[in-house]
Amino acid sequence: MIKYLKYLLLFSKFSFMRTASFRLDFWLRFIMDSFYYLSNIVFVFVVYSRVSTINTWEYSDYLVLLSILFLVDSYQMTFISSNCWSFPSNVNTGKFDYYLLKPINTFFFTFFNTVEVSSFLNFVFSLPFAFYVGYINDFSAKQILTFILVVVLGCVICSCLRILIALYNLWSHSPYGLERLWVNLYNLMSLPDAVFPSALRILFTFLLPILLVAAIPAKAIKENSIDLVKALILACFILCVLVAQVWRTGLRFYTSASS
Repeated sequence: MIKYLKYLLLFSKFSFMRTASFRLDFWLRFIMDSFYYLSNIVFVFVVYSRVSTINTWEYSDYLVLLSILFLVDSYQMTFISSNCWSFPSNVNTGKFDYYLLKPINTFFFTFFNTVEVSSFLNFVFSLPFAFYVGYINDFSAKQILTFILVVVLGCVICSCLRILIALYNLWSHSPYGLERLWVNLYNLMSLPDAVFPSALRILFTFLLPILLVAAIPAKAIKENSIDLVKALILACFILCVLVAQVWRTGLRFYTSASS
């Protein structure tokens, strides 16, 4: 574990050196992500200026959902997204062949070798917002610990879903369909489960489990439900096993683009 943390620090150093050469891009990324966060907050504010609740979800409950989503997004944009975006190109051009030859765990290097330092600034926004949400909801010590746990679980679940989408490229040379699907699903993560009809709620919980990233974690805090937390831990374990299995299977079927 310590060895991989050292690798992450090394990757961060390289990313900072690269980003320092393109300062305008560095700040544009931060501004773009900040607009994403602000647009979600404005949307919620406008909606709750017209209604008091959305099927038992009050304004403060929705803010808990957003605070979880923002932290998960900050993590994903910093450590996962760029690597998943570049994965199809690496597979199609043969660059992935060199990843397989490196004296480091291939999975770790493939999905963590690029650390977006500019996206790390997102925590400057998401962390204070999480503290603010905890303050207005008057979180107890138990709720704070639960919040931290579900955020970690949300990060792992979101990473697993994103990596599974990327791993499809080990079989297909055209990633665009699933990539667009992921973008659309990602936009739905900012909504509570209560806004979906029953059929869609089942779909987005069990088949395309985007509700497990932020909506269900927020519901676990809202209802103070240990059972929901246990369900999230189980889902996290299942998705991790699934990613490992798909990765091993994909490597067996992978044929070099240069062969």
